[in-house]
Amino acid sequence: MKSEPVFRTSCGRIIDSLGRVRIFRGMNVGGNSKLPKSLSGQGASATDDVSFIGRPFSEDAADEHFAKLVSLGCTLIRWVITWEAVEHSGPGIYDEEYLAYLRRLFKKAETYGISIFIDPHQDVWSRWTGGDGAPAWTLRAVGMDISKLESCGAAFTRDGQKDAYKEMSWPLNYQRYACATLFTLFWGGDVFAPGFMIDGTPVQQYLQQHYIDAMYHVARRIKDCRAVIGFGIMNEPHSGYIGLQDLSVRDPRIIARGGVYMTPFAGMTAASGYGGECRPFTVGPTGLVTLGKNVVPPVSGGIFLRGYSCPWRNAGVWKIDTATGKPVLCRRDYFATAYGRSVDFLHDFLKPFQEQFIKTLAKKHRDYLFFIDGTIHGEYPLWRCSVGNDIYQPSSVIEREGGVVSDSDEYGAQTVCSFHWYDGLTLASKKWNALFTMDPVSFKPAIGKAHVQKCFTEQLERVCCQGKKGGIPLFASETGVPFDLEKDSEYEKAEEALSMYYNSFDELLLSCTLWNYNPDNTSDDGDVWNGENLSVFSSESGIRAVKGFCRPYAMAVAGVPCRMSFSQDEGVFEFEWEASALSPQTQLEQGTVIFVPSCQYPYGWMVECFDGVGTITERPEEQRLYIITVCARRCFLRIVPKKDNYSK
Repeated sequence: MKSEPVFRTSCGRIIDSLGRVRIFRGMNVGGNSKLPKSLSGQGASATDDVSFIGRPFSEDAADEHFAKLVSLGCTLIRWVITWEAVEHSGPGIYDEEYLAYLRRLFKKAETYGISIFIDPHQDVWSRWTGGDGAPAWTLRAVGMDISKLESCGAAFTRDGQKDAYKEMSWPLNYQRYACATLFTLFWGGDVFAPGFMIDGTPVQQYLQQHYIDAMYHVARRIKDCRAVIGFGIMNEPHSGYIGLQDLSVRDPRIIARGGVYMTPFAGMTAASGYGGECRPFTVGPTGLVTLGKNVVPPVSGGIFLRGYSCPWRNAGVWKIDTATGKPVLCRRDYFATAYGRSVDFLHDFLKPFQEQFIKTLAKKHRDYLFFIDGTIHGEYPLWRCSVGNDIYQPSSVIEREGGVVSDSDEYGAQTVCSFHWYDGLTLASKKWNALFTMDPVSFKPAIGKAHVQKCFTEQLERVCCQGKKGGIPLFASETGVPFDLEKDSEYEKAEEALSMYYNSFDELLLSCTLWNYNPDNTSDDGDVWNGENLSVFSSESGIRAVKGFCRPYAMAVAGVPCRMSFSQDEGVFEFEWEASALSPQTQLEQGTVIFVPSCQYPYGWMVECFDGVGTITERPEEQRLYIITVCARRCFLRIVPKKDNYSK
């Protein structure tokens, strides 16, 4: 008989094989996995001869790091890998030594009770386009010479820009030619570049199939790893040019506080060697402000290898005027329509790919959960799942949550809406102010700590909206804070920021994995990727701002969680839930489990109030509280510091 899945979804929640609702607190491990172990810095000029073995940490160090993660209350890891790490040597050539290394780490994770889902990570397509993700051969396969990308304005890297590089400017590469073109071909080559073939295969099919096959091969190699509960599909997928209304004007989706932008058309002409204009800018109180004009000089042949040319010129998007010899834009709205109507990137392009990914991996891994990212702009395709009644919950809860959702997707019951949420103002400015923030959508200011806290919760509620419509679980797979905040050498500001973020996660009963845990982080190099410094672990100082994220929470709930909160100032944790009736003989680990970290209670803790019927077992040495409820009813629990000896 087939064994029961470790986790499944029901009623918009993730539940375990015992029918308990799970709330996860975990980590992204780790940011250093974006780059090969054999390189330091961005390394965008490297060859295909690289290795990711040792990312995120060596096998010798695995026990140390897994034990540390468990001590922090981590029950789930979003494990970062890249397409390049798997298939860097060429199409269909997989790094079997790297995959064997991963398998050995995942088998070790089993012994610590840690669950893992694989995150096929990318940022702005690849290292050669300013980020990480795809192997170099994907750019060469569409005819690009990676050595010329920077000189033609088709991409920029931290190594190439050196002192001119602006912090947090790497997302601007989404608007640069190389990244935008690769993503457009990946999602919509059939529609926008018909006839573009690679080795006799349409470009869209070629790129997508290699990506899916690579991840399927990973799944095959780790098929016996019980710690692995599923896969992400792609981190922060970007639409490329798809959906742009006018190629002659600035892409309105710019997300950076400063840097240099090019219009899509200028990027196309510069990439083909004709040069183009680019504009330095900054973001002020009233919005984007341009700071003059620069010129990308002509480069003979542009970025294209012999025998290749711009696919958008071939498609008639632009041409060279025979009279003037200058580039002319012919179809400024070329990427705005598909299938005879306005383009719908989410459902015309992104969701079909997600469906194919899940269908392929689910052939042999029916028990996997699939964590589905939306775009970097916070848009999500709608996935529907029937609302079941197979967990401990009263009928009143089903009625309150709207009953059954119709028109379920085939794999809807295996999908989790994986979203990212950052406090944008703090992330961009690297300054923290608990008394002020601004809603990134309405631009409405929030003044005062209570209003700032409310603003964070409202932002998260808005992000969650689409997932709730489909009845699938919601999961914050990335959140975090920079650890190089202004005047924060002791990480007190970072701790306060994280504490407020987690207050909102608790209020909404959301699972989350913090970005990130990076064993290579140092004060000089940060996370060793584009100047970021968001790792809670530093190789120099250990765990940073620990009390901001290592807090009490309900790890597993025999019943339905209703309310959860923690006051760090007072050390008071409260939890309320609709409990299920368990047998008095139920093992402690099979009931409701509360994580109670010693860092928040250095002198011990006690249960001040338990309004319910059952038994409570306190095990401070395990940082756990176990509850066996023998009566189905609403229960309430309050944990407080031991009296007279609590020091904040």
